[in-house]
Amino acid sequence: MIAMGIWTVDGQDRAVATLQRALASGRLASTWIFHGPTGVGKYRTALGFAKSQLCYAPKRQPNGTPPTLAHLPAEFILTEPCGSCPSCLACDSQVHPDMHIVNRQLTSVYDRSGKSRRTTLSMDVIRGEIIGDDSPDHRVESKLYKHSQLGRGKWFIIDEADLMQGAAQNALLKALEEPPPLTFIVMCTSSLSGMISTIRSRSQLVAFGPLPTTMIVASLTQSGFAPADAGLLARLSDNSLGVIESWRAAPPKPTARRKGAEAAGGGSEPESRTGRGSGSGPAAWVKQLAQAMDQLQLGRASATDLVQVIGEVAEQIAAVRLSHDAQGSKDRATRDGAILCLDFLAAWFSDRLRSYVGAAMDFPLPSTSSAMVFPQVQACMEICSDAAHQIDSNVHQATALTHACIALEAVFRGG
Repeated sequence: MIAMGIWTVDGQDRAVATLQRALASGRLASTWIFHGPTGVGKYRTALGFAKSQLCYAPKRQPNGTPPTLAHLPAEFILTEPCGSCPSCLACDSQVHPDMHIVNRQLTSVYDRSGKSRRTTLSMDVIRGEIIGDDSPDHRVESKLYKHSQLGRGKWFIIDEADLMQGAAQNALLKALEEPPPLTFIVMCTSSLSGMISTIRSRSQLVAFGPLPTTMIVASLTQSGFAPADAGLLARLSDNSLGVIESWRAAPPKPTARRKGAEAAGGGSEPESRTGRGSGSGPAAWVKQLAQAMDQLQLGRASATDLVQVIGEVAEQIAAVRLSHDAQGSKDRATRDGAILCLDFLAAWFSDRLRSYVGAAMDFPLPSTSSAMVFPQVQACMEICSDAAHQIDSNVHQATALTHACIALEAVFRGG
């Protein structure tokens, strides 16, 4: 547990210790890659790292006993931003002139066709936000080579950096070969292999690991989930709080009416109404899908019934995704929702096999149906995988799901 202001990134002591050593040395590498699972604190850590270096009067304190960071000695001097200087306040308000955040949402800003679905980081984004563009018809000044406005260096944080197209990575590489003084680039990625090897070789790598299950369960139970549901979501998300948060509806933006009601003592809407409690959202999706599979296996429902349930849950997932990204593609969000449903079904099949062999299970998916032997489970998981691939490849979603559910029913019926 790290208890240092902006460095409060639970479960990532080793990564934060690496960065604290770098800050203490006074010799920061110009290019960094923070890599590890989705939603484990890479981006948040990058913000804290940059804020500490940009701070006018950073606070320094001993690691202490017991240590704040287990991977550093007690006498090691830790660095954190003061939180009150003009630079820190600008970082908190996301208006710091020397901190540049680059993400795929910017693709729509630079998309000249108006057709972008913001699934990649295009060359136009990298040119517009970092390296500039010298082409006569679309000249853009390079932010990379401009002087720091507040005098403590410039930081570029690229979220989901593996989404950079090949041409964009190669263009960025040229800038990395001779970076300007006091210019730092931090790339956050859940797929290190998605970064070209020449960028990896020129960067300081910092590994982030999965979060402890106990930490995720504790966090979710505090926000209203039943312990069993919290454990199940930890398992299905591969222990990623960020992934779980993406499965929960974004809090509604305050309106004048809402603010007035809250000021009058009405409070905000309960989580069960906003899709952020255990009564709705991801825990409910899993239970719906598990119940539908039970009914299909027991012969009480048909493939058509399962298609309908998956479609309904996929629509709910899409609505949640769009609550985080109002300009996102509804079709893409629905496809992602259907793929997530198929992933949940694959976990349900895995549990049926574990039940057959008598293996212990932490946080199993709910089920009232019988165990399944290996050939059945293998066939069903291949069906789910194939359907997910087809949907991701823009095959007609309803058709892909119908074929998959008919095939699953055939496995249960011995066809």
